Amino acid sequence: MNCVYHPDIAATANCSVCGKALCSECAGADGENGSICSRCVAVKAAQDMGTEIDQRKEDQKQREERQKRKKRLRILVQWLIAGACVAVIISQAPEFIAMLNKEEKPIRIGTYQTDARTDQCLTNLWQISNLLQQKKLPGNEIRCPAGDKPYQVVQEKSNTTVHCPTPGQHGFGDIQVSSTNPVPRIR
Repeated sequence: MNCVYHPDIAATANCSVCGKALCSECAGADGENGSICSRCVAVKAAQDMGTEIDQRKEDQKQREERQKRKKRLRILVQWLIAGACVAVIISQAPEFIAMLNKEEKPIRIGTYQTDARTDQCLTNLWQISNLLQQKKLPGNEIRCPAGDKPYQVVQEKSNTTVHCPTPGQHGFGDIQVSSTNPVPRIR
């Protein structure tokens, strides 16, 4: 039996795929399967190439799917964050509106509506606070403008507190200053 591709040469092997007779020049090694002809090598290479192309297409499709999922997740997270921000804004809106509507006159600490006599009383308490910081007590010459009475001094071990004698005439429960808290306080 002669080689299919070289009819004048004797065959030494058969193709393990198609079974054609091959000479030693035409017989290619096919691993453990024996010999393979050039045509079957080309067909096998084309099949391998097609499989590789199919695998690349599948890999590309999977990458695109992963990217789409990531994009959808990113958009979902952005919407959730935006929704949380809107919820916070809505929950804080009443306080913000109330804050804008307040028309209170600021004083030393806090905000109260005060008249001229209360403002003068607070000015007097600032003078007394200065005296307390110098370790001096106020005399009877500093008087509350509402009742023309001297301020009440209460001494404790490490603290001296001076109270307005007529806080009710100012519309408050107590107006005071102390050596430990030198800022006049209204209650």
